[in-house]
Amino acid sequence: LTGPIQFIRKLVELWSLDDGAKTAVLGFEQGDQRSVEALLAGRSSIRGRDLKDRITALVRIRTLLSNLFRDPDAERTWMRTPREEFEGNSPLDLLRDGSMERLLELRQYVEHISRL
Repeated sequence: LTGPIQFIRKLVELWSLDDGAKTAVLGFEQGDQRSVEALLAGRSSIRGRDLKDRITALVRIRTLLSNLFRDPDAERTWMRTPREEFEGNSPLDLLRDGSMERLLELRQYVEHISRL
């Protein structure tokens, strides 16, 4: 498996993403769960700029969060906690939205709270 696929697999486990969440986070439609599973199993490759850009943003978010929260459980809790900054949604809710805009909003917020 490639490095980006290994990263996504670890992220799915770390953030306890269900099928719907991992499908949305990667920018696939809900009916494309088989494609996501094939990707994560290494039976298909990462194609398309959108998917590559999403993975790049997720790497940035994860790197910054791991520096903020040395404890994976604290990071997982933070991802699931509703925040005023997101109109009462959790960071994970933003990712479940599936839009690149919301993913980039989360990346920008994490950069802000990381003082970067």
